[in-house]
Amino acid sequence: MTQIQYDLLQYSSKSNLFFFQTRNPAVSRIYGISRTAASQKGTVWFFPCEYPAGFIALKDFKNIINGRATEQALARINYLKSIPDKIADQATISSLPIEYKLPPYPHQLEVAESMLHYSRLAVLLEQGMGKTYCTHIFLEALKLIKQRAVKAVVLAPVIVLRNWCRETAANSSFKPLLYRGTEPERLRIREQMQDEDWDILITNYETLTPPSQDFTKTGIINWWMSMSEERRNHLFEYWVKQGYVPKEQPNICELEYRTVKGEASVKKAYLDKVYKIVKKIPSACLLSPALVKAQRDLDDLSFLKTLKADALVLDEGSRIKGHSSQRSQAAMTLAAPIKRRYILSGTLCLGNPTDVYMPMTLLDSNIFGTHYYRFEKNYAVYSPYNKHVVVKWKNLDKLKMRMDPYVIERKRSDCLYLPERIVTNRYYTVTREQYELYNEIISQDEIEIQGITINVSIPVIKLNKINQVLNGHLIFPLQRNDVKCNSCEHVITCVEEDIMPWTKHCLKYDPDNLVPKPKREYYELKKNPKAEELLIQDLELTEGKVIIWAYYTYDVNIIKEVLSANKIKFITADEADCDYKFERDDSYKVFLGQVSQGIGITLNSATTTIYYSHGLGLEPRLQSLDRNYRIGQSNAVLVKDYMGEGTIEESIVELLQHKKDVKDFIQSKVQCQSCKYFIPCFEQGIKPFSQQCIFHGQKVAAEAKHTLKLNELH
Repeated sequence: MTQIQYDLLQYSSKSNLFFFQTRNPAVSRIYGISRTAASQKGTVWFFPCEYPAGFIALKDFKNIINGRATEQALARINYLKSIPDKIADQATISSLPIEYKLPPYPHQLEVAESMLHYSRLAVLLEQGMGKTYCTHIFLEALKLIKQRAVKAVVLAPVIVLRNWCRETAANSSFKPLLYRGTEPERLRIREQMQDEDWDILITNYETLTPPSQDFTKTGIINWWMSMSEERRNHLFEYWVKQGYVPKEQPNICELEYRTVKGEASVKKAYLDKVYKIVKKIPSACLLSPALVKAQRDLDDLSFLKTLKADALVLDEGSRIKGHSSQRSQAAMTLAAPIKRRYILSGTLCLGNPTDVYMPMTLLDSNIFGTHYYRFEKNYAVYSPYNKHVVVKWKNLDKLKMRMDPYVIERKRSDCLYLPERIVTNRYYTVTREQYELYNEIISQDEIEIQGITINVSIPVIKLNKINQVLNGHLIFPLQRNDVKCNSCEHVITCVEEDIMPWTKHCLKYDPDNLVPKPKREYYELKKNPKAEELLIQDLELTEGKVIIWAYYTYDVNIIKEVLSANKIKFITADEADCDYKFERDDSYKVFLGQVSQGIGITLNSATTTIYYSHGLGLEPRLQSLDRNYRIGQSNAVLVKDYMGEGTIEESIVELLQHKKDVKDFIQSKVQCQSCKYFIPCFEQGIKPFSQQCIFHGQKVAAEAKHTLKLNELH
């Protein structure tokens, strides 16, 4: 390293860092909390010179120090200044001999160029703009620049994993590896993997989440049998050494049941022996370093960290939200040694600014800092009566300013020509039974159906129950097991505190003798005009393929019955390679799925989309809406929203069509959280807008404005 001089900005090409030495006391104060991540070694300060973090650091340096720069540092600064022009001209991409399998769109080349110059970038493209292909182009360019093979790890939702594999194999020169399956299957993949067998490893977010230790008999046995014999021996020896297992106890690893394969009684005896020994081991031991070492072959996160990937790609990266969740922490651990990190998504948040914290922190912890609660304090204002309820947001302009340098965002309307999409409403008339039940739910806090009481006092629950009625059913709340509970001395306490016997909160919780969780029960209405009128009419009149989205599992089953009865061939989103089969097999007329499953798949062969039923969330709607309105769609698309005339569905659909989240809309209008009488009312059991409430006189206006005109039918 060259001689360091005071207040002189220098550049080290070896470590790729700017550095300077100063006596200015302001540096310690400002760089100590700066997003430039300067680290102090004596009186020498280092900070990044990547784009865009380098510019931010240079601005701080100039404002604080106002010093000079060496020729090497100036050369690096000039390079950073040239990057926006390079991206605009696609200078690097255009100079490389990339063999494109598909002709790229200009916005795809722009994104790929940006990914080359940014080591940390959030790519926000609307659905259907080819985020996957942008990644392939970027990796192809990176391989040519580095003149060696490059490796990437892709994390994505389960439903798009095979799509990633297919597109990687078809549209790039890279070899995909799908890393998925049970623990033994993933272990087998790891053992058989060779470095030359893959270029892009593709797995799902759930792989990052360590499975919670299951202390039931089945859980312990499955855990034991998934380990190699060597690991079992190591663990058993450790237990004997720690005194958890008597020294005279025969080594259960030697009782290998596979030597008598086919003899069920011998296998059962062996597994019973394993369980009796393991269940006596303290849980602290099961979480000890010895166990960690024994389970190393089963640890997906440790394995992924050993891959030394050149890039980490998080498809639908907005799924990384909770700052303290196991998934988020595991993602941070995985990302730590990987220099290049990219998030692909349509949007990082829908209405909740705090959702951006974790994805952006995963890109670069210096954007918002590593202290979540400090970040929260800067941008959220909480109710003085409930520290978990946000009553308003602040400093959103500053939040956006911090994010913008790390984000490239493009709209479909600005980059693509797509045919017309028409959104239309299809009305039906509710039946007499629906009419009566609808009004009862609106006017009461509790309703009783077939001897079962259902609480509908909370606005969101009330809306959900009304939605169910309009779809021809009503979901009963889960009931406790009377046979088990009637003889229990804790039954009164459990009823009062709403503790169910199949949960861990049960006062007689026994993992070896759990009460089975009851199946969900439904109250079925006699007639369902959606299924019996609208759906049949639309399927008869519609030419070509159709996508049907429904919110409830019950709705999907009803639609299956209608399709089968009318001999219409369909495929569901639960089936493997559902989108691939639907697109290539003309015998399929209908693609059927729940709204939440409309992620990351292309269904351009369908020109009609039907929303049979609606949830209250906006994100699933936006995702599912664009499955057949993507690159490659050449036909006009028709979207039909089913709704009951004069019912709450009209308001729900209106909000969703205007890109507003229904649940957030309702909850953000609740006055109680900021009311000074909130605590006294809560203690006295006074309900919002009841006669004792100070807002009672505003009840009609409040319901009309804040609960989507939730009025009785007439």
